[in-house]
Amino acid sequence: MGRKMAGALAAAGLLLILGAVLLLGVLAVRRGLRSPAVERRAAPAPSLSGVVEYVYDGDTIEVSGVGKVRVLGIDTPDGHNEEKTAAQASRYGLTPPQVRRWAEEATGQAIARLKGRRVVLEIGGDRRDDYGRTLAYVHVGEGERAEDFGLFMLEHGFAAAYRSGMHRRRAAYLAAEETARAAGAGMWRDARPGS
Repeated sequence: MGRKMAGALAAAGLLLILGAVLLLGVLAVRRGLRSPAVERRAAPAPSLSGVVEYVYDGDTIEVSGVGKVRVLGIDTPDGHNEEKTAAQASRYGLTPPQVRRWAEEATGQAIARLKGRRVVLEIGGDRRDDYGRTLAYVHVGEGERAEDFGLFMLEHGFAAAYRSGMHRRRAAYLAAEETARAAGAGMWRDARPGS
């Protein structure tokens, strides 16, 4: 009888341990804790594609089958909204007339690179902004040769990295802006030193 009792106690102990492990796992999931392996594997971002039908400005386009799209992660100069123009002038170390001129340049780049072309949109974490526009990284071209339009705009000084909110390319976009600033590319050649 001693062996049966010892076996039963061992089985009960094992069940108790398994139950505790299961409970801890459930609690971890409920609190949003994940293993490092899960953290490293980012889920693929949903994507859409279409043809750019209209360019509103350097960071807002109209895509067939999608509607109005805001290029995620960048902020191009705004020449239409005086309040935003003044804020950008202060933030970027430019004068309001320079902001308006670079707004035209950024829009021209968007027209030249995007209008009438098929693009792939990589949807951001927040699908829409406060104005109802789809938030997406915009890719022009096919496969490995596809160009990240937002990165192009940053590297050539036609945009600043968007600093509000987090997105998966934030670090790369901030670095691209800093490199363009240091090189005096695009609008940064007009910026006051130290801005």
